[in-house]
Amino acid sequence: MLGRASVAAVHVVATLVTAAMGVGVGALLPLPTYRLSVSAGGAPVAMCPRCEVPLPAGVRGWVGRGICRSCRSSLGRPRRYYVAVTAVAFALLGWKVQFGGVAELLLLVAWLVFAGAGIWLAAVDLRVQRLPTKIIVGAAAVCGSLIVAAALAGGRAEVAVTAGMAAAAVGVAYLAMAVLAPGQLGIGDVRLASLCALLLGTRGWGTVVVGAVVPWLVSAVVAVVLVWTGRARGEDQLPLGPYLIAGTLLALAFTSG
Repeated sequence: MLGRASVAAVHVVATLVTAAMGVGVGALLPLPTYRLSVSAGGAPVAMCPRCEVPLPAGVRGWVGRGICRSCRSSLGRPRRYYVAVTAVAFALLGWKVQFGGVAELLLLVAWLVFAGAGIWLAAVDLRVQRLPTKIIVGAAAVCGSLIVAAALAGGRAEVAVTAGMAAAAVGVAYLAMAVLAPGQLGIGDVRLASLCALLLGTRGWGTVVVGAVVPWLVSAVVAVVLVWTGRARGEDQLPLGPYLIAGTLLALAFTSG
């Protein structure tokens, strides 16, 4: 009984700690999201849309509250939206990912990196229907390294092998869909789907399958609701990135691994 109580206490503490981390990460997302919400190949936004005052150069132009220093208007969506979504996602990961040693901690960090980058990607995709390659590649490199380190630390090479195989399989499947149905999927969607599968693969093939199906179900439901309420037309194309991220987190939440 004491053992169960101790485990529950660890999960509660982990949930609170990761939620607090999510608040911090979410607070940093509005400004880089605003700056990267441009068309493919375009330069990052360099000025406030309201007063047209240039944003600060260097790090100060990327790290901040997402508020123009001159006119004090919000750059993009208010920060509270990012904070709320990221805090909830991080809290879910703190509660769901099991603890037991260094390997589990490394996997938790990999999931946190994925969630932070994923929410950033989803926010950009919602604004301009684009998934910046640098964010996906950077997140994949960090998450992949952490997964390999976790596999080595835990003496479970199959975790890294399954994750890699899942990423490759889903990536090939999405690439085939992009080729067969041009205009419906972009190469950014292919890369992001592969990244999602990389993380899901650490939980086993059952979670990978659920994570592959859920984004399409959720996007279909949202599309029907948007058309029914008159907020979209049947021929409108919804960005897939947010549903890939949400579907991956939902697959983690509702499966065991």
